[in-house]
Amino acid sequence: MNNIDVYYLGIWKKTATLVAGKGEELRHSVGTRIWKTSGAWQYDFEGVYQFGTFQDKTIRAWTVSSNTTFQKDEWRLKPKFGLKTEAISGDENPNDNRVETFNPLYPKGAYFGLAALIGPSNLFDIHPSIDLELTDRLNWGMDYDIFWRLSKHDGIYAPNMSVIYAGKNTEEKFIGTQLAMDFNYQLNPFVYLRLEATWFASGPFIQAESAGKDIFMTALTTQVKF
Repeated sequence: MNNIDVYYLGIWKKTATLVAGKGEELRHSVGTRIWKTSGAWQYDFEGVYQFGTFQDKTIRAWTVSSNTTFQKDEWRLKPKFGLKTEAISGDENPNDNRVETFNPLYPKGAYFGLAALIGPSNLFDIHPSIDLELTDRLNWGMDYDIFWRLSKHDGIYAPNMSVIYAGKNTEEKFIGTQLAMDFNYQLNPFVYLRLEATWFASGPFIQAESAGKDIFMTALTTQVKF
């Protein structure tokens, strides 16, 4: 079954902080999403355009994304292959009268995994994944994300839109890679366990802007349903 959404979201902030500066932000977002959640092939495509004002500047920002999966339940381990990719605009010139930094508004904190190191602004990423059903109760998944800055004149941001690195001292675009793996176990109808590990390997941009250290994160989470 095919589905489609068309939507508008507006936000006003008295004080917003971008690489382009700090000031009042009034931002409008219009977008559409098309998705299919049945059959072996499933997809989720979305596009958003933003306009408004930041300080005395004009906002012109955008994002396009795709998420396609293929799963065959008839095959052994019921493999599910996925490929995500998205382009998210960044500011081309912090000193002109336009702001092209996309604001994701209210993204989930773990947008690119539980480690939540980078938010969806000024990015281009490619994200393949695979999931296997090892048993009726145990699933295993692995994904690999590759990140670049879309604009070399803008920085990278956290999920809450705070500036992580402004990127003013380097033209490097390659941010790094993130390898994640997880095991999900349904202990019984009431208890669900998840073990996850993430390795973030710093690329030339991170190394130019910081100490350039890699990051490892692991977590065990439990969900209890009453």
